[in-house]
This record gives sequence, C-alpha cells and structure tokens, in this order.
Amino acid sequence: MRTIILILAFFLIVFVLLFISTSTLKIFQLNQKISKTYLHKIGINNQYVFSNGKKIIPLPIKETTRNKVMIIGAYPSAVFDYRGGNIVPIDNLNKAFDDTVREGQVNKSAQELENKILLPLGISRTDCWITNLVKVFLVKKAHEKHYSSFKVEANRQKFYKYGQKSMSFLVEEIHIANPKLIIALGEEVATVLKNSKLEKFDEFSYKLQRLNIDNKAYNIVYIAHPGALMREGKWSKIHDSKIIEIKEKISTIID
Repeated sequence: MRTIILILAFFLIVFVLLFISTSTLKIFQLNQKISKTYLHKIGINNQYVFSNGKKIIPLPIKETTRNKVMIIGAYPSAVFDYRGGNIVPIDNLNKAFDDTVREGQVNKSAQELENKILLPLGISRTDCWITNLVKVFLVKKAHEKHYSSFKVEANRQKFYKYGQKSMSFLVEEIHIANPKLIIALGEEVATVLKNSKLEKFDEFSYKLQRLNIDNKAYNIVYIAHPGALMREGKWSKIHDSKIIEIKEKISTIID
C-alpha cells in the first residue's frame, strides 16, 4: 500500500511540474510574440520613440498569477522628467502599473490601483495577473509639442483602434491566466471588451457580469480607472462606496 501511495505521489508531482512548466512556456512565448509582432499588429511603426530618441516598446507581462484575479488597464504610463519646465515622457516602465520607484519617481496609477482598488477589495497584488489592453505607451496631445522633429504616430486619440487590434493578445492572456475574476479598469477598456460604444459606463460599472471569450464565460467587473480616481470628479466621489458594494459580491468568487 505504501508503495502504491509513493508511486501516486510521484506521478502527481510530475503532473504538477509539467503543468507549471507548460504555463511558464506559454507566458514566455506570449511575451516573445508581444516583443516581436505587437507594434506591427496594431499598426505602429517600429521606429516609435520618445522625444529623446529612446525606443518606445510594448511592455512584457511580468505579474502572471494564474487562476485568481486578472487586472486589465488601458495602456502603460511612462517614466517622466522635467524638460524645459514641462513634464516629458522619456522612458518605458518595467511592467504594467509599475509599482517600483525609479530615480525617486512614483507611478501614481500603481498607487491608486493598490490603495483604491486592491486593498478595499481585500486582494493582494501577488494574487493578480496584471496587464494592459494596449501594451505600449500612447502619446497625449500635451506631449506632442515635444516632438518637433517628426509626427507622432501612436497618439492617445487612436486608443479604440489600438484596443480592438490588441484583443487577440488579450484573449490569449485570458486563456493562460484562467482568472476567477477579471477587473477591467476604465470606460475605454470596457468599450473595447464589450465591442460597443453605445452602452453607458455609468449603467454597468461596479456590477458583477460575465464576459464570453471563445465560448467560455468569465466573471468580470468594470471599475473606474485609477487615473480617473486621482482627479477631483464624479468617479473619485462615488468610488469608495461603490467598491464596498461590489466587494461583497465578489468575495465568494475569489476566495
């Protein structure tokens, strides 16, 4: 009997190791695909650079906890610096919602994600697969004046187009992550995931719903983006009470 138990334990360990190795390989392959094909896939020139000449690259997926919670932001922020009295994007972050400090700089979106969303929901960042729908930094109108030498191709106004073209990468992520719950951040992300510009974010946000991906349904909740929570406005005023309401509904899903 003891021999049988040891044999079964051995095969169980082998199965678990193979399962983990397969997932790790899939994540590696996806990151390779993002690095090599993403910009071309969504229609951005490979010479896309910051105004200082630093190449703007799609961020790799680094926080990849499976079978728990998936966080989907809109697009990455960047490292900023003061140039000529203005705040200018100069470098890539290391990952989505980068929570590391670089040269004394703090990513405010990462702070808001932690303090305004994860902590109130009782979710540890280590239990999350964290990503963005659009994998690369997008230049806003306010940044364009720093690009005097050439026309900026990937501007912020094209988010919806880039988001739609990014869906195949996100779908692959969802399949690998297999989350119990997806938290989608912001109206723009919701518009792409729902494939509709007609539904009003106010009417479906902070409500537990289902997202169908390739005939499989996932639990999803749409929440205001951390960027909106940093501003004095509608969402910063109602978010705290809304997040408490949704916590009760999702607690049994993610436990």
